[in-house]
Amino acid sequence: MALFGKQQSRENRETAKAEFEKACELSGDNREIRAMRMRIGLRARAHIDKSFIEGAEKTAVYDEACLRAVAAGRDKPPPPNVTLYQKVKSATGEIVTYIPEEIAEEAFKIGAKYQLTEIEAKPAIDLVQNLANSVSYQLHLEEPLVAVYFLREEHNYFPKPDEDHNAEEGTDSAEQGGQVAINEKDAQENQTKDEDKL
Repeated sequence: MALFGKQQSRENRETAKAEFEKACELSGDNREIRAMRMRIGLRARAHIDKSFIEGAEKTAVYDEACLRAVAAGRDKPPPPNVTLYQKVKSATGEIVTYIPEEIAEEAFKIGAKYQLTEIEAKPAIDLVQNLANSVSYQLHLEEPLVAVYFLREEHNYFPKPDEDHNAEEGTDSAEQGGQVAINEKDAQENQTKDEDKL
């Protein structure tokens, strides 16, 4: 049973990657192709969001573990890594998603920096949106995917696509200091709006 589960998991990962790559390579612009691109795009957006959240949550746990290790005179644990294949909910159940490794890793790093208050909310959103723009371009989407919507709502930050933002000069600081709580519940609620399209 365990062997079957591992094989199924591997097949799901291979399928997720193959579907993403196929969507990127598709030529033409008929309804079926546009629908597939959008479906894979929505999965990619969910993946980016989850990588950002994962970066924040794992960093919070890691930071606490490091403090305990130092206090006990032990070596610090190894730093956390991003999960390259994420699982998201769809109308038909849980599915495995894929985006290029460098995109997932960067979203994870941005989430980690946001958790440590090394970066403010608005520039963090802009940086993650840049990743979503890159994926949108790869998938030949007509409109760019909108990433980390839950964080946009929290900070009422909805810049127009043509506005110029400097990701290094945000004005919306984590004013109270300390670690920032990522509201994954809000992220999941926003995701459910698109589950029937995944």
